[in-house]
Amino acid sequence: MTHVPAFSTAADAVAAAHLKHKSGDTAAALAIYRSLPEMFPGKESAGLAATGLRVCGHWSEAVNLLEGAIAQFSVSPALVEALADAYLEIKDYPRAVAAIERYLAQVAHNAVMWTNLGRIHGRSGDWAAAERAFAHSLNLQPDNVDAVLDHGEALYHINRTEEAIAAYRHAIALKPEDARGYFKLGSALVLQPDPADGKAVLFRAIALDPSNAVALTNLAGYYHRVGNLQRAIGTARQAIELNADVVPAYITLGNVLLEAGDRDNAAAILRIAADLAPESVVLLQDLAIAENAVGNPRGAEKVLQRIIAIAPDNLEARHMLAAVNGEPVRSVPSGYSRQVFNRYAPRFDRMLTDSIRYRAPEEVAALLTETKPDPRAFKRFIDLGCGTGVVAAALVKKYVFERAVGVDIAERMVEISRRKDLYDEVIHSDAAELLAANAGGFDLVTAVDLFTYIGDLTPLMPVMAGALAPGGILAYSIEQMPEGRYKLQSNGRFAHAPKYVEELAVAQGLVPLASRVAVLRMEGGAEARGLIGLLQRR
Repeated sequence: MTHVPAFSTAADAVAAAHLKHKSGDTAAALAIYRSLPEMFPGKESAGLAATGLRVCGHWSEAVNLLEGAIAQFSVSPALVEALADAYLEIKDYPRAVAAIERYLAQVAHNAVMWTNLGRIHGRSGDWAAAERAFAHSLNLQPDNVDAVLDHGEALYHINRTEEAIAAYRHAIALKPEDARGYFKLGSALVLQPDPADGKAVLFRAIALDPSNAVALTNLAGYYHRVGNLQRAIGTARQAIELNADVVPAYITLGNVLLEAGDRDNAAAILRIAADLAPESVVLLQDLAIAENAVGNPRGAEKVLQRIIAIAPDNLEARHMLAAVNGEPVRSVPSGYSRQVFNRYAPRFDRMLTDSIRYRAPEEVAALLTETKPDPRAFKRFIDLGCGTGVVAAALVKKYVFERAVGVDIAERMVEISRRKDLYDEVIHSDAAELLAANAGGFDLVTAVDLFTYIGDLTPLMPVMAGALAPGGILAYSIEQMPEGRYKLQSNGRFAHAPKYVEELAVAQGLVPLASRVAVLRMEGGAEARGLIGLLQRR
């Protein structure tokens, strides 16, 4: 047993234990911490002892000590906070919440404790509960800047964006020289449809706090979003130089380099980030894409397997692993498209125009107008997988519709499309279900870049044909393969044989009307050719 000397005060004992731990004699430090409550009875020494035990890595022992102290002594905010922190270190969020709630059941007017409760809920991912706790704190202490900022973050996470922005503005009004309000406001604004205001606010945050590498990272994200790739690269590098541990800066830099065509450096940067944050699924997804882009399928496979080990239900990783391994797959997993396109929605339009130079909608519109030149040839139009409305934007230049409907499975795409006012209605729904409920309801159905995420078209073709009025047209695009039916490619999209598509269509009463090979997009610096086609219902 380690001998514990006598100390005059608890502070002296803690100082001695700290020196022992620092010198590597953890056993002696633990002995002192364990003796503290006996040497100096009281809640203060219990709290100090628990802190020391946690520093030495003995979290469970610290928890037991604090639980006993709380039962023995009067309710103490310091002990309760220490207990909650100990539970947080072992990621036992329910018990951390319970510790705070036990205190609040007796002392409900403590605004700081309500804020602590909200932060614990936020760390556990329960942002709705966090918002309620922060709101309660603000009812007790309306002008607490910390609580206002925390409340704004919770509101942002539960998609009450306008309220979050208002909260950040309120924090700035309360404390104009506090960089945090500008940082949070600017970071939110640069993700809005018009991100320009966010740029100036982030500049203000950086001026007040030049050491904030995350603010620089978010400014790089702004430049990325508006298509200024060189400024994005430079700003992300500045953030990394300022703080080499800020993982989002590497993620931003890697994605921008990939978009700029510098695939080797993009992969190298994302590999560094993966070493810094080996459990980040979002980062690993980006790295897998980069490994695939540099022609390293085995590297991509290893990264995807890491993702699945962390998140076994991750649809993107499972689908891309099947693609990299060349597995026979009939369609993308249920929920995959929603997950992927919700993630890409904020920068989707710019990706289409700047990164891949997406041409399919214009090519389909050109073929349609050659075949049906009358601007009023179609009364009722539905765009399947409408995304952000790029197909409608191409068609409204040529045609006047009495009714135009967009449908998409990703709600964030639907939100963006609705703001553009290109359709009379944009519906968040599965395309097949909506078509089945509108038999004979449309003169024009478009499926542009839709089949690439489906593979086996056997279930979908009958409902597409059934949704057309007699004489109506189905306009589609495919990535071609010379023979067979369909195949999942290494990029995660399906290729189809034109003969396969036409045979399915004819069986459902559709007649091939026109088709041609066209450049659909750029991929890896090369033209990606496919087929656009028109099928007409008898």
